[in-house]
Amino acid sequence: MVRDRRGVLLLAGIALVALTTRFLPYVLPGVLVTQREYDDGVMFAAALSMLSGQWPYEDFVYLHPPGSFLWLAPPALLAGVVDEATAFAVARILAVATGVANTVLIGVLLRRFGTAAMVTGALLYAVWPVAVATEQVYLLEPVLNLLLLVALWSLSRRALAMTWIAGIALGVALTVKYWAVVDIAVVAVIVAVRFGARGLVRFVAGAAGAAAVVALPFFVRAPAEMWQQSVMTQLSRPPAGTSLAARANRFSLFVDVPWLDALVPWLVWAALLVALLVIALLPLARALRARTRASVWPDAVWWGLLAVIHAVLIAASGVFYNHYATWVLAPLALSTGAAVAALSHRRVRRGLVAGIAAVAVVTVIAGLTAVRPTSLRIDEVTAWSSTRECVWGDPTKLIQADTVQRNIARGCAFDVDPFGVGLVLVGPDAAGDAVQDEPVVHQHTWRQLERADGVVLGTEPAPRAGGGPGRFAEEFAPAGSSGGVGMWSRRGT
Repeated sequence: MVRDRRGVLLLAGIALVALTTRFLPYVLPGVLVTQREYDDGVMFAAALSMLSGQWPYEDFVYLHPPGSFLWLAPPALLAGVVDEATAFAVARILAVATGVANTVLIGVLLRRFGTAAMVTGALLYAVWPVAVATEQVYLLEPVLNLLLLVALWSLSRRALAMTWIAGIALGVALTVKYWAVVDIAVVAVIVAVRFGARGLVRFVAGAAGAAAVVALPFFVRAPAEMWQQSVMTQLSRPPAGTSLAARANRFSLFVDVPWLDALVPWLVWAALLVALLVIALLPLARALRARTRASVWPDAVWWGLLAVIHAVLIAASGVFYNHYATWVLAPLALSTGAAVAALSHRRVRRGLVAGIAAVAVVTVIAGLTAVRPTSLRIDEVTAWSSTRECVWGDPTKLIQADTVQRNIARGCAFDVDPFGVGLVLVGPDAAGDAVQDEPVVHQHTWRQLERADGVVLGTEPAPRAGGGPGRFAEEFAPAGSSGGVGMWSRRGT
């Protein structure tokens, strides 16, 4: 009972660390609603649009499966009570809570391996900078991690009935991001070797049923558009050209401490990742050497396989963004914790735990020093936008101006995902971020701007706004700025 209580307290302490690292940037007024990402604004704008009667794929371009924004429906509902920026802040708090939940689930899965394993795996995930940064805003990889961890926890119960839960969790994950098909395939193998055909049928039925409940209404309404936007457009995206060094550096433990990170070559972080992946495969190697039946392989074997598969897919992907690396970290943290439990030397285990604790301290200190005030005053932006009939702009800034749902109610044209629209308009020849400079995109933008009497963008008008800075300046005059949000009013209004 005493040991059990100590484990609970330790896990609660690690959860507090995860909460602290993720919420630290938001302790100052206004920071919680400043723009830190592009995608979280797109997905929240999609949730607001859906609640206003707009259908993704049919009424607006959306490049992800529908579960990605339905996750945001509860905070988006608050926009009917408070302003959209406040509801957006709640969505970010939900993202932070997702990161804390991931940390706790890793600790729960590792708890039976001992205190050292639990502390190592959970604390590593709690403080690894790329996981921290990703889970400070709403992005899809943390949700994939959460649903995968729920599935792995279900299977750890070794009960046939729990295969339903694993299937439902990963079916929902598939509607969030199609990457989940990889986890469905691996977990299906686990279920098949442990529970046979009965378990596999339950798992597949749970996954298919959950995916159908979430995605089928959208597919039935606009099958061609959903397929083209969420599948074909994503598959035809041009390579981002991100170097191996840049990808490896996302796994740096000191990326939030620039002066310290600059002292460490990227090869060190690449070597660390490779070493952890090799360690993750050791349980599989031992099982194969002992000719153990797959049906009795320990969970650590499957965790290691998942970590390696995730890492290989991320390394080989033609398109790479920093938050992709977070998808590797959940199974990798599990594998690392299990590996620590397998060490026979107590001093080595304690040393590793102490090293992770030291990284945790550095991460928290880095978070404290990275907190920056903002000059953004949401009330100024919303007060100005309330005097406009139609406000055009990027999704996050439209949310900050509290005008997404008002635009829809008034029939004002804007894009939930301007970059996604560019990819669809240009097609397979789209050249990455340069897609916004294509003439067809400029023409599309100007058609939307013709009715707008207000614009919210950055403090400088983007070249694509109105087909170029010169043309934009002829039509719109600066009306002020606040914390990076530039406001322009149509001349004569």
